Amino acid sequence: MPTCENCKYKWTYVQTIRVQFRFRGGIRCPNCHKRQYLTTKSQVTNVTISLVMIYILSFINDKQTITLISGILYIIALTLIMQLVTPFVTTLTSRKSTL
Repeated sequence: MPTCENCKYKWTYVQTIRVQFRFRGGIRCPNCHKRQYLTTKSQVTNVTISLVMIYILSFINDKQTITLISGILYIIALTLIMQLVTPFVTTLTSRKSTL
């Protein structure tokens, strides 16, 4: 779980899931209210996870014919897996970094 660099507050899993889509512009720590950003390492890990999920989907598509319904179900399943894993590999910093 991410930890605030300023006050060392350890975020809960639910807090991390809630703000997961708002990391681009930084988010405020629920404890000290200082703005926090994803570290470069965390950004690279998130991109890697996304690419692995895309590779898995294309691998499944290669091995079998995917109908529209099963394709949508695969995408939903892979997105859920990614959303469940991402909070555990998220690290925060008080300095804005770009990839």
